[in-house]
Amino acid sequence: MSRLPLHDLTLLLADLNKRASRYPPVNLSLAKISPAQRVHLAKDQTKSNLATALLATEGSTGATGEYLRLWKAAGRRVNLPQLNDLLFVSSNGLRSGAKPPPLDLIRRAIDTGALGFLGDSPSRRPEGGNSYNVGEQKVADLLRTLNHKETPLSPLVSLWTPTPQAPSTSPTGETPPLKALDIGRKTIFGNPFFPRPDEKHMGKTLPDYKAYLDKRLATDPTFRAQALTLKSHLDSGGALFCPGCGISTAVNPKHTCHASVLISTLNSLFTAPTAPTPVDLSTSLPLLNLTQRPPPSSSALLHKYSRPSL
Repeated sequence: MSRLPLHDLTLLLADLNKRASRYPPVNLSLAKISPAQRVHLAKDQTKSNLATALLATEGSTGATGEYLRLWKAAGRRVNLPQLNDLLFVSSNGLRSGAKPPPLDLIRRAIDTGALGFLGDSPSRRPEGGNSYNVGEQKVADLLRTLNHKETPLSPLVSLWTPTPQAPSTSPTGETPPLKALDIGRKTIFGNPFFPRPDEKHMGKTLPDYKAYLDKRLATDPTFRAQALTLKSHLDSGGALFCPGCGISTAVNPKHTCHASVLISTLNSLFTAPTAPTPVDLSTSLPLLNLTQRPPPSSSALLHKYSRPSL
């Protein structure tokens, strides 16, 4: 189980808090559960505070069933994973009427493009000596087989995120074509600017595109999280597809398009320092004040951009 270096930790936790503050909180203390279960409520409230959606098997008993009820009552999204979700996974332990964990929903979330999953730490699972939480163990086992790594956010809570995979090679030693993500005009990372009638080349709009990227990355937490996901795709050997230029995997000084501007910006924003210092997440987490959220930002997202006329 790996710990994130300082630069990744600061970025990740800041983004998680900004993302979570956009949603109405769910007060898990209203759960109708036994005193024995209530002892562990704080760790589940932490997961609930950070999550964008809940995954739990319908009809579950105990605390998981109560979390389903409270999330639905709060109008929050349940069992409908979306792109860039951070998902609170709740599962039954060894109890009467227990339901299996939501493994199929986890697979669906990964296929949809989830950023990660929140669960109990190893000490709260059978592999760490807690024989009750068999559901949590099955979730952890599945995520490992699906190439996810576990990072402790506190002594009781873990974050699971995709592990970058190196490109495979064919039996002849050749590297297969890279999986390329479309960044054309109609996509979230497309260049929204058109050249003026007197301009012959799209390159004239690149300064405007660069300013647009910098502004959205600085002011829009969701866009920044999507950019971080895109950077992970590139770091794992993925590529970008610009319809006007073809596949672009690196900044080419002889050819500049909006793909090279995007890659350069992502590298500058998310590249690690030379020797990052490991940080104990369990000591950093209390600084986040997870139980009290700031009010959502009042700034609206801009959906249309235009270049000013000269």
